[in-house]
Amino acid sequence: MQSLADLSYEFRASSIDFKALMSAMRYQRENSYDAIARMRLEGVDADGVSWACGYTVPYRWNLNEGRFEGELQSLICDDASETAARISSTELIYSVDRHHPLALAMGGTRTEKNIDMLGSTITFSYDRQAACVKITAPHSEQLPPTYTERWLVEPFRIMFGQPAMPRLYARNLGGRSIICVSTVPQVKNAVWSAFWRWGDSNAVDFFECYSQFLNLVALARDDRGHPSFEPHPITRFYDELGQVALGSRWVMALTLASASEGLIKLLRPTKPTASNKEKEMKERNEKEALIQVIEQSEASERLRGTATRAVRYFSFDSETTADSLRRLKGKSVVTSAQLAAWNQIRHSVMHGTLISPFSHEEEDKKLSDLVELVHALTRELVRTTGSFKPT
Repeated sequence: MQSLADLSYEFRASSIDFKALMSAMRYQRENSYDAIARMRLEGVDADGVSWACGYTVPYRWNLNEGRFEGELQSLICDDASETAARISSTELIYSVDRHHPLALAMGGTRTEKNIDMLGSTITFSYDRQAACVKITAPHSEQLPPTYTERWLVEPFRIMFGQPAMPRLYARNLGGRSIICVSTVPQVKNAVWSAFWRWGDSNAVDFFECYSQFLNLVALARDDRGHPSFEPHPITRFYDELGQVALGSRWVMALTLASASEGLIKLLRPTKPTASNKEKEMKERNEKEALIQVIEQSEASERLRGTATRAVRYFSFDSETTADSLRRLKGKSVVTSAQLAAWNQIRHSVMHGTLISPFSHEEEDKKLSDLVELVHALTRELVRTTGSFKPT
């Protein structure tokens, strides 16, 4: 463990079955998209504790010396010793310096904060000397094992605009704990896209904001009514924004415009309105009448064909992203400047128009408006679930 982001291994084989090794490596190459086609590494530490090191492919090896090197994402052990927690709960430990937004939100040198929600009491404990924040959540019907360790992290990924993964998590099952030590990605803090900013006088209280997002994530259900093991769509959008903090301004603009469009889709009703035969007949007649006008015009054949196809494929019940933004502008959810920024940047960058690679006053204002558009749509999406309280 050379750093928080580095977890690597090196070992020397006392003997090698070359036929089996070559067969395993060939199988992995032929099934490169199959995660479990990779090799699995296991080990025992100096205290005799067995660790599962996950699936891996060595990136360097020397068969003459029997040496293999590679990288890992996590280490997992099953602890049934006396030190294992006796209550069913999930624990996270974050490694933070004093400038980390989580440390700033906690304040002081050693503080504690409790949040009562989802049938549990979530406890935040900060130890400045140890440079860590510990989060403990007893399991409940709404915060079950396995799911909870993922759900507790997602609000941070949205609020901080970066992956914000814990260094350690433990799934305590009452006298037995499954403990995982993971890598912590070193990503530039995307303060320009982070939903929650330290020192912003207009920001919702940190723990209130956290509880609202956790409520959204934990109560989300798939089409079958089951809780989701995958990240919430909002979390995925903010993950992308955090990643492009290391990219170019053009990529930032592309991602912001696309994230806005994705959030708009989440805001649209999932169930179509009931069809009406009389209404359908009226709409069909309107289309046919307009098509006749187009075909009788003196425009070129190519232009008439394009216009005719557009009318035929037009749906009265569908709403474009631009339509949705205009509707939300009418409700004062988004501003005129945000709508204009999306119109200008989306239609230019999506069609290959580059923007300045350097800071430019006019473009910076548009990018800032796009960021605020993403935040406004996020607030509206959370508000419609009934869990968001506006400032």
